[in-house]
Amino acid sequence: MTSGAYLLMGAPDVSFASLALGAGFTTFVFIISVRKTGKIKVGYIKTPYLIDRKDAGGFTGFEYELISEFAKEQKLDLDFEAITLEAESKLKRLDLLMGGLYDDGTHTVFFETWNKVQVLETRLLKNENGEIIDLMRYKHKLMQDGYYDYEYDNLGKSYYFFLIEKSRTELADSLKEFIDRTVEDGRFEEWVRRNLG
Repeated sequence: MTSGAYLLMGAPDVSFASLALGAGFTTFVFIISVRKTGKIKVGYIKTPYLIDRKDAGGFTGFEYELISEFAKEQKLDLDFEAITLEAESKLKRLDLLMGGLYDDGTHTVFFETWNKVQVLETRLLKNENGEIIDLMRYKHKLMQDGYYDYEYDNLGKSYYFFLIEKSRTELADSLKEFIDRTVEDGRFEEWVRRNLG
């Protein structure tokens, strides 16, 4: 419309410049914006049964299956990066953090700076040295060591959760809604059975 107005006012050069900018540059900016919002940078802590790297590449585990299905439904690309909670510079570049995260009181202050989405119930165990371990890591330890360690006390129920960058509230809300839907339609239970037994 502005190009037509400039043309009628006798300024064809301005008209063509307006047309080129409007059609070309603006479209380019929209494409870049859509691309940026269509990708989630995911940091993960390698955790047996929840998210783990396969030998042939790719991933396996309950949390991986859940987040992959969520991304498919939302038409989002996932960009995975292995991290540790101590690597603060890497954490600042993430949209989502996963990998058997639970609150044992160690990283509580850190966890409070992210949006928390509850994923799966677990149990926490504590040994005589005061070390706390979650159920999946304990199960993995038993499988590797081949014996049952009776020195752990059951501390009771806890939850694994995903952490989502504070400004991405729409992502946290969509993920909560997705988890609720998969619980209702039975997919959640199927992923639990397939990956956790």
